[in-house]
Amino acid sequence: VSGWRKNRRDSSFKVITSKIFNSLVSILFGLQVHDLNCGLKLYTRDVAQELFLYGGMHRFVPILASEMGFKIGEAPITHHTRKYGKSKYKSTKMLTDLPDLGTIFFLAKYNRRPLHFFGKIGGTSLMIGGMILLYLSIIWLTGESIGRRPLLTFGVLFVIAGIQIIFTGLLADLITNNKNEEINNLPVKFTTFT
Repeated sequence: VSGWRKNRRDSSFKVITSKIFNSLVSILFGLQVHDLNCGLKLYTRDVAQELFLYGGMHRFVPILASEMGFKIGEAPITHHTRKYGKSKYKSTKMLTDLPDLGTIFFLAKYNRRPLHFFGKIGGTSLMIGGMILLYLSIIWLTGESIGRRPLLTFGVLFVIAGIQIIFTGLLADLITNNKNEEINNLPVKFTTFT
């Protein structure tokens, strides 16, 4: 259960950036949570034992728990205005949370099939580069010079980047499948307790 500061007593900037962030989470993961960064959260023992947290991942526990198949709930809580001290949550914090969110997205959606992730990006890059080069080839066939055009460099760059990204996905897929195969081929040891 995640707390929801329904009537939030923070600055309008914090409220707006929080709404944008929570909307992004809803779009990426399909998890309808109003206040992902609320400090009040309750977990069952099963959830706590399954989690492996590092870095800033503690902010994304509802997402991780949801991706592991646990049911997520929300409860409105009373939020009071800060009386003492200053908030440690700076306006630049969103810039550090976005890479963590990207990591969570990758681990949750593509952990077992990294080629699907890299293939989409690499394929898009390859397609853009191919279209640029096709366009330049048509221009070249009409007799125009294309050697000094910056678009030629961009087209070649997109094609090379696309190929490299796809091969990175292939390598990641091979490593993932090899690791899974090693785990499945481990001899099972039975321990008897007396």
